[in-house]
Amino acid sequence: MRRLVLALLLIAAVSAPQAAPNRKSKGPKVPKLKIAAVQTPTAAVPGQPASLELTITTPEGHALNRYPGITLTLDEVKGLSFGSEKVFVGDTEAPEDLSKNSFDKKVEPLVVKFTPAKSGGKKRFVTGELKFFVCNKKDNWCLPGTQKVKFPVAVQ
Repeated sequence: MRRLVLALLLIAAVSAPQAAPNRKSKGPKVPKLKIAAVQTPTAAVPGQPASLELTITTPEGHALNRYPGITLTLDEVKGLSFGSEKVFVGDTEAPEDLSKNSFDKKVEPLVVKFTPAKSGGKKRFVTGELKFFVCNKKDNWCLPGTQKVKFPVAVQ
């Protein structure tokens, strides 16, 4: 009897529908964005406001949507105080003409305002997560995307 139960369980396990193997999707993939940062002033003075201007470049053939916009959520950084935990560029409402929903060739820069603590003295890193919506007009698809960011901040 025990063998019969084991045989039935084995048959059930072998004939049961299996999960799809772990393989890469053949659908479109969100491209990695190129993000460059310029700090002003180049070495922040403790207690004085400074900023990072982030310039985003999309790969050839891709465009970022103005709506729902691009949001950078900043992680807490010891020794830096941010003007806001979130930085946004784009539109908060969908345009009437959706063909005008993407940024022109150049995306408006994201500006991260910060003030270093009075202690100063060492290099710090601003980290966070960028959320965006990217489209490929040639292949006719749009996808939401996220990308981790990390930039050095120089403090006197």
